[in-house]
Amino acid sequence: MLLPDKTAMFKDEECRGGKQSKVRLTVLLAANEDGSENLPPLVIGRSEKPRCCGKVKPFLFKYKANGKAWMTSETFGDWLKFIEKSMRVKNRKIILFIDNCCA
Repeated sequence: MLLPDKTAMFKDEECRGGKQSKVRLTVLLAANEDGSENLPPLVIGRSEKPRCCGKVKPFLFKYKANGKAWMTSETFGDWLKFIEKSMRVKNRKIILFIDNCCA
């Protein structure tokens, strides 16, 4: 699928008459082992105020902005503090397994 300005949408697609798309998103998902409890997703994009979410006030996910849409150690630390606070309120203890995270 090509965007209207003829840029490539995906990494493996050929780019015809334009530059490679710079659209980036990072999504962090978390759930318990059997999937019965899901935490709100964390979405990291490039825009402080994305146009697609302009009229949506109560997000079903947490959104953070970063110039390259990457997970930073600060963003990851904030997310961990949020998880710790929510689990402490529920008087729960958890083990967190993380895969492929350089933050």
